[in-house]
Amino acid sequence: MSAAEVADTRLSAGRKADALRAGIALLALVQDAATLDLAVTPYTGGLDVSVAVERWDVPARERETQVLSSLMVISDILGRRPVIRRESEDALTLEISTVLFDTTVEIWARFTTPEVMASARWVLETATVAL
Repeated sequence: MSAAEVADTRLSAGRKADALRAGIALLALVQDAATLDLAVTPYTGGLDVSVAVERWDVPARERETQVLSSLMVISDILGRRPVIRRESEDALTLEISTVLFDTTVEIWARFTTPEVMASARWVLETATVAL
């Protein structure tokens, strides 16, 4: 391995460490308001966060309603409005982006039930977040 390759590896490790710090900071901010799954993105060193569900034994609509509520609580905590990340006829993904410890943090949730997708669109139109 050349010196440049070693330096690139160290930089990548540093970005991953920053992403882990960002994840810890996010968990401290959110506390028990939402269940989050954290992953360090391998190429950018950013932090990819999905809003998770605690129970899979309930109907999809109920799970997704809980996830949407959690995402809006995170939105209030961070002072950031969610935006549409992806949209199709049968799915809608919302995302909140922020920067913690010089790391881009993308918090997202995917919705597939028509009622929750409609609720999510309504929330986007009416949500107010004090910035």
